[in-house]
Amino acid sequence: MAAFEILTWLSLLLLVGIVLTYLSHRIKISNVLILILAGIGISFIRFQGQPIISFSNDFLTSVAIIALIMIVFDSTSRLNLRSLSSVTTPALRVTSFFIIVEIIVITVATKYIFGLDLMLSVLFATIMVGTDPSSVVAILKNIKHKAITLLEIESIINTPLTVILPFIVLEVAQVFTVSDIISTFIDQLVPFLQQIVAGVGAGIVIGLIIFKFMQKQYSEILSPVTLIASALLTYILAETLGGNGVLAVTTLGLFFGNVYFKKKRTLMTFGSLFSNLFEILIFLLLGLSIVPPTNIAFYFKAFFLFALYIGLRLIVVFLNFPHKVYSIKEKLFISLNSPKGVAVAVVAFSLLSLGFSTTAIIDLSLLFILYSVILSTFTTRMSKYFLGVKQVIK
Repeated sequence: MAAFEILTWLSLLLLVGIVLTYLSHRIKISNVLILILAGIGISFIRFQGQPIISFSNDFLTSVAIIALIMIVFDSTSRLNLRSLSSVTTPALRVTSFFIIVEIIVITVATKYIFGLDLMLSVLFATIMVGTDPSSVVAILKNIKHKAITLLEIESIINTPLTVILPFIVLEVAQVFTVSDIISTFIDQLVPFLQQIVAGVGAGIVIGLIIFKFMQKQYSEILSPVTLIASALLTYILAETLGGNGVLAVTTLGLFFGNVYFKKKRTLMTFGSLFSNLFEILIFLLLGLSIVPPTNIAFYFKAFFLFALYIGLRLIVVFLNFPHKVYSIKEKLFISLNSPKGVAVAVVAFSLLSLGFSTTAIIDLSLLFILYSVILSTFTTRMSKYFLGVKQVIK
């Protein structure tokens, strides 16, 4: 596809996304679900037997990464660490417990339901460990409640794992014997810790540089551009050093949100503008990327697996939170809100760009995104019942 043609289709997609987002306000439905469904609908439009819109896997991966950077930075920059101490520990507990249970159970279920080999089943389970911050914020933004704050913190904690763990599994899959797996796990432990240290370090270094130059100085033209460029540079620096780019951007966002910057509120508004722009684009592209399987049984199997996933989440949440902290309705709200989105898309598009041939994993991942966003949208519509607060659509 020529550069002019790509630019034309992207412009049209953004225009469609803006209109649909406006309509979602009017009918009081989250724009995330409408954008994904619209993308699926557009994918069926053909000209001379070919889809009218088609992008390369490398292009989709690049857009997804940029979207992830902007959305993660925007969401984390709005978190005040001083007010999160009572929520961070429970979120860590739920995240760690759920990751262990989810990987074990979903791996076994995927293997026997879809007939995939063990390592592919583990790969899918690791892709699904996280809740995506862009989806959570898009659906739950502007509602102030401790349950929603918990979901936001949880998504920030587990999103880097969504990007890191699948590729560790791919490394292990290349030496699939018991002795080699153990040695490979040990070999991968140091790089895993390196990703964490280098990621956090890159975020802090770039944050300190920005703090030095932007604490007292403000330019209406240069300051917003510098902020956006810093988020992109942080991701690139971390990945170049062998760190995790998502974790680096998360660190930078938390740094920016919790230190003094001149005209910070104005800068955050500018960041949200770019975040919303890429959010609209990425969810439309997600819909375009979902190629519906022709086997109807695949949908029922995927739905059953998703129901099992939600059941596991219910068990973990109810076991980890005593009734005096969260009511039964609040626990249900937390359990049913586990949307997938940009992070899963980045992994799926990356697998495609690597020439990954097993489409069942990719199709299943994209269906999980759709199912989870539908469930989260329905749950949020019932926020008054679950949380006693009125839903505020983004």
